Amino acid sequence: MGQVLHDVALEIALAVDHSPHDTMYMAFAIAMGAEKLVMADQKFAAAIRSHPDPALARIPILLGEWNAARGT
Repeated sequence: MGQVLHDVALEIALAVDHSPHDTMYMAFAIAMGAEKLVMADQKFAAAIRSHPDPALARIPILLGEWNAARGT
């Protein structure tokens, strides 16, 4: 599973021109079937939202957005 996660993370990183270190979290979330991934890094969220695959582009939710959706 580790090599698969690394490969997915690298593909995402290349597609959005971002660090594979950050995209490992995305790869793991995808592998776990997550529909959303809460993140505080606005630059990373913006990069993922620009991904050519609309399903991946919809995954990030900024911490502030998540808090607002919960009413906190």
